[in-house]
Amino acid sequence: MARKVVLLLLLALLAAVPSAAPATAGPNDPTIVFGAFPAPRSGQTKQQAVTALEAQIGRKLNVVRVYDLWDTPLPDSHTSWLRSTGHTLFLSVKAKRTNGTLVSWRQLADARPGSGLYNEIVGWATKLKNFGAPLYFAFNHEPEAATNINNGTATDFIDAWRNIVSVLRLQGVTNAQYVWTMTDYSFVVPSTDRRAAFKWFPGDAYVDHLGSDPYNWYNCREGINNSWKSLAQIIEPFRQFGAAHPTKGLMLPEWASYEDPATPGRKAQWLADARALFKSPGYEQFKLVLYYNWFDQKYTNCRWWVDTSQSSLTNFAAMANDPFYTRLP
Repeated sequence: MARKVVLLLLLALLAAVPSAAPATAGPNDPTIVFGAFPAPRSGQTKQQAVTALEAQIGRKLNVVRVYDLWDTPLPDSHTSWLRSTGHTLFLSVKAKRTNGTLVSWRQLADARPGSGLYNEIVGWATKLKNFGAPLYFAFNHEPEAATNINNGTATDFIDAWRNIVSVLRLQGVTNAQYVWTMTDYSFVVPSTDRRAAFKWFPGDAYVDHLGSDPYNWYNCREGINNSWKSLAQIIEPFRQFGAAHPTKGLMLPEWASYEDPATPGRKAQWLADARALFKSPGYEQFKLVLYYNWFDQKYTNCRWWVDTSQSSLTNFAAMANDPFYTRLP
């Protein structure tokens, strides 16, 4: 009888203890981290662009992408605000200064202690550590794109990436995950093409995740007619590339679709299909998707906004609020 009384007392005490908070999803969690790059529009500040998109879709963005230059301060007012409001930062840093001067990949690759560029890499380590929150870091995303051709060769990029990551690690940066990020077409072009993804890969030891930026351009680029493509079609070569690196997460740091003017609802269906895609067998390696809520800077007819139609916004919001897309960073 005494043992029974003790057991009842223990059960009562346990019932009175508050439940622990849900644990943060681990690296093998099958669900997806959801976020975006919300570009300001109609005079918005960057913060207003984030909160406006969140109001449209009815949820908070787990991750917000930010594009910085080599000498941009971190944090600035926007990234400080993101940190204080619980948004995880996906930071892309281009090898270019705010005055327009390019930073040579070869010079970054060859930077050694005592040199000015080495000190600047150490400066980035200090900024990342002092940021004081977990973040994703991508050095010079889409290096194979024509806009980066004056920075150097694929070998220069690989050597620069390896040196930068090595210095950041040596300086004790532990809050950053490194995301190698390429265009979608780099996984499609022939192996003889200088843009082929494998030619730009720094190696498993120097990256945490692999990234691709897929777009359904259709016919929005003047003089260039592409067929309408599902997200599954666009990212299949990337998925196959990722399968050869099974210990790495796969990410879409940018992704978007054009609205077919001749077929109402086509973009909405494209988004609905994307929502279902990552739940499919064979897509377990995908860990993060960040929608590019803006328009193309060269082909301005290519408007990627999620609200190019009400049906598009409705289906994007449905994806955003699907429990499958609530994995924590």
